[in-house]
Amino acid sequence: MIIIDLFFSWDAMADLHTWGWRHAWNPHKIVSPATIDELQAAVHKAKKGSYKIRPFGTLHVFNTICCTDSINLDMTKLDKILHMDKENKTVKVLAGMKIGKLLNE
Repeated sequence: MIIIDLFFSWDAMADLHTWGWRHAWNPHKIVSPATIDELQAAVHKAKKGSYKIRPFGTLHVFNTICCTDSINLDMTKLDKILHMDKENKTVKVLAGMKIGKLLNE
């Protein structure tokens, strides 16, 4: 799999598949933002180019919700805890947070 950095301008095809190999697809680009600013820039750039965006995380899905021939947003680098309230047992995280990592915090 080729992960294309946000600021590369060249196109490449990368085979993606869901966790159980039930669905596979070839997005035009894969963007992997590590910050909210990078995510916003990617969305703005896609909108400017009239591209459709499909985000994904671990690809542990059983349908085609993240399949696209346009742009995939790999959210896995957005895995920060924004706020944890242990008293009220609530937590606010970014979209790429994995349960296992959260439980270890």
